[in-house]
Amino acid sequence: MSKRTHIVISERLASDIDLLVGKRARSAFLSQAAEKELVRLRQLKALESAVGSWKDGSGANSSRQ
Repeated sequence: MSKRTHIVISERLASDIDLLVGKRARSAFLSQAAEKELVRLRQLKALESAVGSWKDGSGANSSRQ
């Protein structure tokens, strides 16, 4: 299901997107880019919240000598 929304982007960004994917694929491209960025930000947030969860010698971060 999709929802129509209004966003503002620079002329240059719109032109660059249009050159690569075409005007008719702009919305799909922006949706995919936003989804990828959301995944990246969620992963970053999860990593930040896990800081300190692993201690040296636990096996996860211990180095073999």
